[in-house]
Amino acid sequence: MLNVFFLNVLQRHIVKSARMPLFGQILAALYQTDVVEEEDIKAWHARPSSQGADLEPGDEKVAFGKTWIVGAHMIHQLEEQESSEEDEDSEDDDETAAKSPSAANVPSSDEEEESGEESE
Repeated sequence: MLNVFFLNVLQRHIVKSARMPLFGQILAALYQTDVVEEEDIKAWHARPSSQGADLEPGDEKVAFGKTWIVGAHMIHQLEEQESSEEDEDSEDDDETAAKSPSAANVPSSDEEEESGEESE
């Protein structure tokens, strides 16, 4: 919950500064360095205050909306990454099962010796 509060404070600060275009990069860096987790970002994003719901219409509310959209894009990317990793894992499992010879297909050492003698 502390990280959600931290993200809210970061958003409020960044909206009031000239660094608003960096919000996505900062958010990504915080995630990649394990300062915040995906769940923290989702929880922050779900709060009405992250959209500027408590603000009067104006430039600041528009800026909050822009940072909220950046958060939505990041969440979407994280979810896509998760699903592609799950797909890769299931494909790897399928390939491993397909490549793994069954015991019936593996020649015994006697059979290997016999086939080696025949080819000479």
